[in-house]
Parts: sequence; structure tokens; C-alpha cells
Amino acid sequence: MSDSYQAPVTVPEISEPALTSQDSFPLHLLVILNGEDTGKIAQFTWFDAGKRIGMTAAEMREIGLAPPSGGRALIMLDTLSGLNYRYDEPAQEIHMSASPQLLTHRIINARQRPAYADAQPGYGVVLNYRVTSNLGSDVLADGFRVQNVFSSLEGRLYAPFGVLRTTGSLTAQSLGLNGARFKRDDTTFSYSNPKTMLTFSAGDVVSSGQAWTRPIRMGGVQIRRDFSLRSDIVTDPQLAYSGTAAVPTAVDVYVDNVNAWSGTIPPGPFTLTDLPLINERGETTIVIRDAAGNEETRTVEFFPTENLLRQGQLDFSFEAGVARKRYATENFAYGDDRMASASLRYGLFEKVTLHGHVEGSSELIAASTGISSVLFNRAEIGLSLGASRFQGETGYLGHFNVRTDLGGADLRFSSTRHSKGYADLAYATALAEGATVDPALLRPARAQDVLSLSAPMPSNMGTFGVNLINLERADERNTILSGAFTRRIGWRDSQFRISGFKELNSQDFGVSMGLSVPIGQRARASADLRSGRSGGTQAGLHLRRTLDQDVGSHGYRADLYRDGKGGNSGFLSGSYRGRYGVVEARMQAAKDGNLAVAASLEGALVLSDAGLIAGNRIKNGFAVVDLGIRDTPILLHNHPVAKTGAMGKALVPDLVPYQYNRVSVRPSDLPLTANINATAMQAVPARGAGVTLRMGRGASASALVVLRDARGEFIPVGSEVTVNGRRSEFVVGYDGEVWLERLRRKSRITVDTGSSRCSAEFTLPAQDDAYLELECL
Repeated sequence: MSDSYQAPVTVPEISEPALTSQDSFPLHLLVILNGEDTGKIAQFTWFDAGKRIGMTAAEMREIGLAPPSGGRALIMLDTLSGLNYRYDEPAQEIHMSASPQLLTHRIINARQRPAYADAQPGYGVVLNYRVTSNLGSDVLADGFRVQNVFSSLEGRLYAPFGVLRTTGSLTAQSLGLNGARFKRDDTTFSYSNPKTMLTFSAGDVVSSGQAWTRPIRMGGVQIRRDFSLRSDIVTDPQLAYSGTAAVPTAVDVYVDNVNAWSGTIPPGPFTLTDLPLINERGETTIVIRDAAGNEETRTVEFFPTENLLRQGQLDFSFEAGVARKRYATENFAYGDDRMASASLRYGLFEKVTLHGHVEGSSELIAASTGISSVLFNRAEIGLSLGASRFQGETGYLGHFNVRTDLGGADLRFSSTRHSKGYADLAYATALAEGATVDPALLRPARAQDVLSLSAPMPSNMGTFGVNLINLERADERNTILSGAFTRRIGWRDSQFRISGFKELNSQDFGVSMGLSVPIGQRARASADLRSGRSGGTQAGLHLRRTLDQDVGSHGYRADLYRDGKGGNSGFLSGSYRGRYGVVEARMQAAKDGNLAVAASLEGALVLSDAGLIAGNRIKNGFAVVDLGIRDTPILLHNHPVAKTGAMGKALVPDLVPYQYNRVSVRPSDLPLTANINATAMQAVPARGAGVTLRMGRGASASALVVLRDARGEFIPVGSEVTVNGRRSEFVVGYDGEVWLERLRRKSRITVDTGSSRCSAEFTLPAQDDAYLELECL
């Protein structure tokens, strides 16, 4: 065998000789592909007969080559058209030169999305509450007294197999709950599976729908595709760029002369997907630069869509049950007629999505279908048609929508038409409930048109928007024209706004203008002037500071109004976020001089395996941190969001479900006597559920002890130390040092060196950072 072997000129197909295992042996070679070290060692097979080299299809894919079709177990390299190779025996390398057609097509994602993670199991109960008390409608004359109490409540029971959630409110005449009345809103059990992106719900649900349909409240079951469970899944078409690189190539993506992405493309065909930051014109500039410095610039146009799905994506929802009756007035009122509805969206092609909807009951059947597409990379359009049959009457619907960009201006138009006989579940259930209004007003609107235009003005003068809404129902027609103009002023990033509306079929109108000026980072002052047919003229001064998520933050709001008749009124409120919730006080001065006062408390209670804990309101996922040390800030993604209470525990809200949420403490905030399991942990809650993070075991007396034997020599490394007769994990290190925790004021230790035992007694000094040198006898 020679030191190197150059393959002959190849042809597309040649007949394979009869090769046996006695003629061959394996090679493990470093692959150099098109002059670049791949860093991969692949397995080849050398055949003495003919001095030929073969490899499997799996190995070819691993090094970046596309194997030929045919399903052959072993592929001889000299049969591949467009491939030359040289075997370097001393270096144990194989140098390959492959044409672009032989290189595998690589998909490179240009946008980093949060990684999906399996939810950590958790069990517990959550109660979100907001309690508001009216302390008097005229405190200047009558003084402070509790007139009524209103509580908005949300309860959850969560476990790995789902979440049971119920909402409602409790109203009472006093703190003693005199005349208390509870009103239930919704009760639903739900289970979500992020791997299949499915959510199952049972109880009170809202039916699915399309842009041209009307949802209803139902008592029953629902199963639906839920893309929100997976942040790493892209459902809508994104800008992609395909090309072929002969050598490793650098690619830069620019939007408005700003570098949005940079990376290196390996040799071969590639597709760069999910290119970020599409500008208002839908254009992206891509600069391709090879190793020799040759540069090529290309402009790629793309129209971002809102209603389309990626090719092959399926979105659906199905519900079955009975209608909810007299919602918000009766706790348990449901219809007798069974009904069902279903909605579907499917990405047929990259720029074509199909829509469908069907709903029905014992007397009703309604179905509609539609299509959404992108035309000439300039506009997104949708067209839908449907029909219904209700109580022997047939009706029809048509829906059209278009959205486009004209020189930076966003233009949208939608139009829906229903014939006189068209009916849907919303209409059928309202009739069954016995509504007192004219039944014709319950039907879908005969015509509904919406036209909107928003655009920047030349020379950065500002932005303006115009909206026209037309609604025709029975014998009633409303046409509203509205517009707004906004401009930023250079002084402290202030903003000027003027807006107005006119009802074209009546005398109603309204005009307002205002100036807003930021004060600091979170506060803003503003003034406005409003005028309208129904409300006269009113001037207002406003001062606001928003409440942030940090414990200890505060917010306020002050409003002063004066109407055209000289009447004055005002509103003043202040809020404070503590570790256990948000406290707010409000005062409102009416035009007649009465001063009303109210106060509220908002927060959450959680019962879990860590015990009962109070904290701020929980919106979705959360974590219970058991640190064991009080008054310690807890950080979420390095931002302080909570503080441990008297029992050393804290409630951390606003965690993102099925994603890694980094919860941590700063070591500088911990006492030297802290027993810590970890200063940072990853929390991955399920939707609506929580997890427990046991980050510490509290604080205890500790000391760094240096141990010597009776001869004055250091105790050997690895010796085990027992404190006060309790077996511990304390092990002696170098120079006789051992860190001891959970010590008493007077303690006794026993040391086992493996060959001998000794003991010592000591008294801890008063300071926390105790350092002791002991003689073990």
C-alpha cells in the first residue's frame, strides 16, 4: 500500500466487483472536505482488490455528504460523480473534493428561541385575591366607615395531571360579611401536553372561532391545538434565504443598515431561516463574503403575515356541551340543547392557508370555509364563504380581508356580509335564553366593514391613523370615522397627540388633544383637552407613576378635571408592592364636593409541600423558594422580584411555563452562617402551576476549625468528624481544616482518622465568622 492514493476520474455509475470481507479492513480517518478540516473521524472500508475505499450512507451524512439513492449498504467513493479523494496513510486523513450537488442541504436558524423544557412536578393550592372596601362616599361629612366589601377571587388546584381553576367574586355589606353573596364565573379543569401541543379542558369553556364567527360560553369539553405551549416552535411563515457555498462563507444580515445577524455557512447548499427584524418595507439586505474576500449583496423581499401557518402546520379546536345561560348573574345555569363547534387552520403551502369552521345544535347547522394567501409578496388577503340552516331557514355569509404596505403605510380592510336568514350558535342560544331585546338585533350584523390606515409622515413629523367602521344591524346603521395624529417632541422624549371621531349618521362627535412629558424613568405628566356633543368640554391634568414588579416599589396617580361650566373633580391614588402583595388607597372628589375613599389589597396565598406562604398575585407559573433565611432578596433572571418572609420563604410569580427560569440569591445577601444548597436553581413550571425550590436550610452557628493531635500535627486529610454525637458529612481537609455547621454554644466533636479516634470540646465565640484551633485528644 502506498503512502497516498489518488482516486481516478469518476463516472456516474460503474458495476461493482465481487468484494469479500477477506479483501477489506476498516479505516478510521480524519475527514478534510473541500480543504476544510471537519474535525470528524469517519469509518471507511479499504479494499485491496482495486485499492478502493467505501463507506456507509450514515457515515456520509455525518461528514456532510448526500448519499445516492438506491439503499446500498456500502457506497464506493469512486462511483460518486463529482467526488475526488486522496487517502493520506501516514497522517490517517482522507482529503475529499466534492461538488455542491454532493453536499448535504443544511438548515440554519438565524433566530435563537427559548428552549423548551419538561415541567417539574408540583402539587398545591393557589388563591389569588383582590379585596376592595368602600370606606365612605362622603368622608368629610360622615367620616370613615366600611360601607361594602368586594372581593375578586381565583382558586387553583394544581398537580402534574392538570389544573382545576375557578373564578368568582364575593360581595358583602361590611367586614363582618353581612349579606354576603358569592358569584361564580368559571370553573375549568385543564391539562396541557407541550410535546403534542394539545390542551384539554372540561367545565366552562369558550368556543373556538374564526375572524368571521362569534364565540359563545359553553359548559362541556374542549380539545385544541395550543402553540403557546412551545416557545421554540415557529408557526407562521418566516423569511428564508437559500443558496450554495463552495467554501466556508460568512453571511451578514442587515435591516435598515443595522446588523441583525451574522454567521458562517459551511460549504454546500444551505437555507437560512427565521431571519429577524423585518423592516416596514419587508426588505432585508444579505451580504455574502467568501474566504477570498469576494462579496455579494442581495436584497430579499418578504411580506410578514398574520393569519397564515407554515406549510404542514395544523391548528384546530373542538368543543361539545351545552350553552352557558345568564352568565355573571346566576352561578349554575346551563341550557338543555347539546351543541358542538370546531375550527381548523392548515398550512397547505408556505403562502396558502386553509380555514374552516362548523357549529351546530339540534336546530342549527352552520359551516364556513376560507383561504388566506400572500399576493406578489405585497399583500395578505383572505376570502371566506359559509351557510347556515336554522328552523327551516337558510342563510349565507361572506367575508373578505386584505392587509398591505404602501410605502411604509399599513392599510387594512375587512368586510363581512350576512344574509337575512343566517344564524349561528350565539343567536340560537340567545333565543333559547329568552332575551327581551328584538331577536333581529341578536342576529349577526348584516354588514360589518372596517378600514384602517396608519402611516409615518414625511420628515419625521409624526404618525397618523384613520379608521372607518360601518355596522348595519336590522334597521340600525352606525358609521364612525376616527383619526389620530401623534408626534414625538425632542424635549425629554415628550409626545403630542390629537384625535377625534364622528358618527356619520348622528350628531355625535368627539375631539381631544394632549401633551405627555416623562418624569424620571417611570413617571409621566400629561395635560389634555376634550370636547364632544354629549360631554361638553373638559380639561385635565394628570400625573402617573407605574408600579413595577420589585418588592418595595410604589406607584401613584393624580387627576384633576375642570369642565366647561366651572365644575372641578379629581382622583388620587397610591400603591405599594410589599412581599405579601399590593396595597392601594384611592380618593375621588366629585363636582358636588363629596370625597369618596376606598382601599384594596391584592395578593396570593399558596399551600404546597413547603407549607403556607403569602405573596404577590400569580398570573401563570410560579415558584416557592424555601431558603430558610428571612429578609433575603430573591432574583428572577438576575432581577429582584421577591423577598423571603419570617419563615425564610418567598413566592416568585411571573415564571414562563415550560421554559428555564433562573431563580437565584446573591451570596453577598446571605449571612456567613447560612446553610445553602444552591445560590441559583432552574425552575420549570407547568402552565398555571408551581414548583418548590429548596435552596437552603436556614442559618446556624458555624465555624472554621483547625484540628491538631496530641503531638501538634494536623489531623489527616479525609478524617470524619461527628458533632454532638450526630453523624455529619464534615470531612477534614488540608492543614487540619474542617468547616462545621449547626453548632451549639457548647459543642463536642469526635474525629475518626480510620486508625484512631479523638475528641475535643469548645465554646463558640460571639461573632459569626468563628475561627478555632483545637487539640483533639
